[in-house]
Amino acid sequence: MTNPITNDMGRFSTSVLTVKNRHSGLRIDSFDPIRDVDSLEEAVKGLRVFERVLNTEPGQKYLWEFRPSDMIERDVMMVTVRHDDLTIGTMQFNRDEENALWFRAAAVLPEYGGMQLATAMGSVGLCHDAMMHLVPPKEIDAAIRQMPDGSLNEASKRSFVKLGFLLEVEPGQTYLSGRWPDRHLFSSAEFNEEGEAFIRYRRMIGEPDVALQEAKAFLTGWTEKVLPFPKRALLT
Repeated sequence: MTNPITNDMGRFSTSVLTVKNRHSGLRIDSFDPIRDVDSLEEAVKGLRVFERVLNTEPGQKYLWEFRPSDMIERDVMMVTVRHDDLTIGTMQFNRDEENALWFRAAAVLPEYGGMQLATAMGSVGLCHDAMMHLVPPKEIDAAIRQMPDGSLNEASKRSFVKLGFLLEVEPGQTYLSGRWPDRHLFSSAEFNEEGEAFIRYRRMIGEPDVALQEAKAFLTGWTEKVLPFPKRALLT
């Protein structure tokens, strides 16, 4: 079996890893979003995907929004999925000051649901990080939304469970500023006695060696998987 992970520079010059599904033509790339003009253009397309997903009811459950400033402040790397010339999915990842690897801002256009793209993007991100750093991360983290009724963003949860992540029992809280980065969360926020808006989240933690091995195995299978057709064959 051939290695599904390649250093394919054919689409744009900053692509670090490329993974393709052989049956559908879907292509996943990881890259530095601020390295050159091509990568910035792809980052903007990823932002548009995230904004579109946030405008749907399922999108309101996303915790980490795609903020352009994060790309510089957090030294963010990106993953995008393309179907021919259309960008249909995006994810960010970065290492923090404590050497933890964080996955944020995952979104896939609803028409492409059921193709395991979030897990595939996370897997590409894990492989990218392993290639670019000599020292493994201390741990790998993601956060999923817990709604006021206690329900979780199950799609995000399943995506990371497939890579060996475990869900923390106790929820954390994040207070909302009211500025544009978290405006989409106010409709489903809770309020404390002082009237301050907050949301709850549950952290998921992955052990680096386990997650990386699960990622490689997942991508090997995903590249050969017969994926369903998009719900709409032609998107605008």
